[in-house]
Amino acid sequence: MGAYMRGLLVTQLLWSNHTHSISFYTNAFLGNLKSDAELLEIGPGHGLLLARAVKALPNGKVTGWDVSASSLSHTRSPCGTGRSWGFNLQARNLFDQQAEQFDAVVFSEVLEHLEDPAGALRAIRSLIRPGGKLFLNVPINSPAPDHIFLLRSPDETFDLVRNQGFDILETGCFPATNYSMEQALRHDLTISVSLIATPA
Repeated sequence: MGAYMRGLLVTQLLWSNHTHSISFYTNAFLGNLKSDAELLEIGPGHGLLLARAVKALPNGKVTGWDVSASSLSHTRSPCGTGRSWGFNLQARNLFDQQAEQFDAVVFSEVLEHLEDPAGALRAIRSLIRPGGKLFLNVPINSPAPDHIFLLRSPDETFDLVRNQGFDILETGCFPATNYSMEQALRHDLTISVSLIATPA
């Protein structure tokens, strides 16, 4: 799993759809949260988004949940550096009933790995405080072997989110490196769909 996580981290720097999604996350999402916000990331993987949240929320509380203890060990020590990033990690299952609520929830590059994406979004909605926000990032037209849920268009993504009780506040769609949005849509190429939403 270590090589896989390191590979994912490298794509955040090399693939333009990933770099644009991270910029959208940093500027449009984190940049509009209060400095003392409580943020949860579900499925934090390599930990890059959590590390950015810690920096953006100096008075906040940043937490990561994952069902995999192995995955959490990689999040704790990105790229084997042994550095502590200042976030709290917990082995938790999103689908178990949770009592906590957060000002912000991050769900990036996870939805496509789930058998019940609609159920996941409904569970996330219950974790968000009134007035809170969701950052969702999901690849469309990305039939990787571990992607068991495949979305085909930005509109399909937006409809899925709205149908689970969210109002979408802002969106960003970022095609794969060296392709325009028109080319990506015409040829069914990978597009990273990022959005910010709030419970309706």
